[in-house]
Amino acid sequence: MYLELSTVLVNFGLVMLGWMTQLVTYPGMTYYSESNLKRWHSLYTSRVTVFALPLMTSQLGLYGYAVFQRSGPLDWVLFGLTVGAW
Repeated sequence: MYLELSTVLVNFGLVMLGWMTQLVTYPGMTYYSESNLKRWHSLYTSRVTVFALPLMTSQLGLYGYAVFQRSGPLDWVLFGLTVGAW
């Protein structure tokens, strides 16, 4: 139960981060000049990493743990998809 709940919460966090990026961050890029966009993007990527990296690492760890604990076919598929996304 704890593994499934943790996985759902981490995946939900990643989905929300992705949607916020698509709906807020990328449309906002149209308001920057090219030189300001390059400077802002560098700042943005370092700041978003603080949120994205722990979520992504947690997802990889949870699916890896599931593979070695339960080792069902779905666990392997989800682990493989996560590794492929990395």
